[in-house]
Amino acid sequence: MPNGFGSGTRRLQAVGFVVFLLLLGSVAALLLDAVGRYTDDAEDVAHTQHVLATLAGLEARVQGAIAQQRLFLLLGDPDSLAKFSIAAGASREIALELPNLFAADSPQAGLAGTLERQVDARMTAAEGVAVARQQGGLQAAVTELGKGQGLVLERDIERRLAQLRQTEQQRLLDRQQVSEASNSRLALLGSLGLLLAALVVVSMMLLLLRENRQRRRAEQASESDRAALRRSVGELETRQQQLRSLADHSSLLQDCQNELEALEVSANALRELCAGWSGALYLMRASRDYAERARSWGPAASQPGEVVAMQACWALRRAESHLLPSPEAGPRCAHLPAPDECCATSLCVPLLAQGELQGLLWLGHEGMETGEPIRDLAESAGRDLALTLGNLRLRESLRRQSIRDPLTGLFNRRYLDESLGRELARCRRRQQPLTVLMCDLDHFKRLNDGFGHEAGDAVLRAFGELLGKAGRGEDIPCRYGGEEFLLILPDADATTALGRAERIRGAVAALRVEHLGRPVGALSVSIGVACAPQHGEDEASLLRAADAALYAAKHGGRNRVVLANSGAETGPVTQAL
Repeated sequence: MPNGFGSGTRRLQAVGFVVFLLLLGSVAALLLDAVGRYTDDAEDVAHTQHVLATLAGLEARVQGAIAQQRLFLLLGDPDSLAKFSIAAGASREIALELPNLFAADSPQAGLAGTLERQVDARMTAAEGVAVARQQGGLQAAVTELGKGQGLVLERDIERRLAQLRQTEQQRLLDRQQVSEASNSRLALLGSLGLLLAALVVVSMMLLLLRENRQRRRAEQASESDRAALRRSVGELETRQQQLRSLADHSSLLQDCQNELEALEVSANALRELCAGWSGALYLMRASRDYAERARSWGPAASQPGEVVAMQACWALRRAESHLLPSPEAGPRCAHLPAPDECCATSLCVPLLAQGELQGLLWLGHEGMETGEPIRDLAESAGRDLALTLGNLRLRESLRRQSIRDPLTGLFNRRYLDESLGRELARCRRRQQPLTVLMCDLDHFKRLNDGFGHEAGDAVLRAFGELLGKAGRGEDIPCRYGGEEFLLILPDADATTALGRAERIRGAVAALRVEHLGRPVGALSVSIGVACAPQHGEDEASLLRAADAALYAAKHGGRNRVVLANSGAETGPVTQAL
């Protein structure tokens, strides 16, 4: 009996051990399957984020191409045409690649195909208008614009992009939920696997004392696998969080209204993405020969200096990132302090958008770091920031060009039409007067005929500079047309305005302009003065009153100031030139 009982017990123990092994194998298989699913889910999330980033890039390229085409239409600038061609080509390439990111039979692929055709049609129409502008001038371009469907295509493209983006954003949310579920399942199976492994180890200790060394080796191998799995899961989670942060950073940048907002958004994002690193953001100045620090963070943020010259930074000179994982790892940027005073690891990333340097991103770490993971994050964030800065600067340039006269630098007629009514309404609310001075350079046609149009342009520039400096901060100097100028004086009554006008008249009489080393002769100006509300309560009546006063000044002998409806005038009695 004892022998039979012992034999039966060993058989039961062997059966139990085999059952434990089968259970452990089953859990391991499920765990491997869960890891595979989690990896696949993470790849799906990354793919969807890539699709969203591609859509954002396509939208930015299309908007950039259209902006450059319109800038070329306005100015005829060959540089704008070249930038338009580059942006149009990039738009087509992205649009052509977009359908490949979806399954061939999916509705998204169909929408992407339609979007690709619409982008190609819009770029073709824009190229036709640009060619017409280049060959036939602005009128030919306007005629070509009338033939096309540019605005309709733009709206269709925006609608298709919005449809694709909405679907992909919902898909991203769904896939993130699936990924989180896979993570939970993976954690559960891991815990169950650890429990069964512990039971197997205990059984092995009781049943296989003779194999103690092998059991210990098995424990060590199991612990190593678990640590590797935890590291892998941790790396996936970190990468997923980084991708989410980069997507949030890109989304916030698209809503920024100025450079300061964009710099603040990027500084906050980089501080979080590159934890433990000091950093600084620099903007290229108008001279394009140096970058000036605009934002910084971390204890070593001051090490690169306030200003970085173009030739002092390898990243700016080569237009690519420059990493120094140690002070002796490679050529050192001249803007960094000596190795014993600077961070052990340094990274410079140029902020490059459409081939143009917008600034510099510097990151530094006190210890020795490889810097490669940080380099990828910094380059991704830097590309988004550079593109945003380029778009903001282009938008501001277009806005300035739309309200400024290119010859004199004063506000143009369009801005006058927008601001005069606004200022009249404001003065009515405050029960304050508003006066306009309508100025006309005397005998300007004679000057053009005698000295040439370039000399006339020099006189107009000189008078525009005089008019811009003669006003208060709230005054609005405008070029009304030809040699006529208008100065809006909010909160100024007729007496004050007459004094201002007389000072302007005297300054013009004292003005000396030379062209090609040759003086153009004495200058004079006639000025008509009209004050609201006594001479007119709306824009049209006020301008008519000022124009009538100017007409009276002209017929009264020129080189004088006349107040509307009153007959009052100042200036010399003799006729001016």
